Amino acid sequence: MLLETLDDVLLRIRMARTIRLVQTEKNRKTKYQLGLTDEDLKVIVRGLQRCDYHKGPEGDHDGSTGNIWVFKKREYGEWFYIKLKYVEPIKALSCHIDNIE
Repeated sequence: MLLETLDDVLLRIRMARTIRLVQTEKNRKTKYQLGLTDEDLKVIVRGLQRCDYHKGPEGDHDGSTGNIWVFKKREYGEWFYIKLKYVEPIKALSCHIDNIE
């Protein structure tokens, strides 16, 4: 059942009209370090596949609506940590180099 749910989430991510990137320090640092734009990060998010799945779905710790899904994907020679909140529009809470300080 989880794989069906995961496939549905991945399809909706690819088809999403809007993906909102949250501008955290780690996300900004990754963009600066690798010379990426918000659009580059959105391409990474839209390109997620089942093999990139790490964990989820989990409820948001603040109790708000929407599930949290975590992925890890290799891009630009780095492992990216990608945490998405499955709401409309899809919210990329994290899209940065894994373990960046």
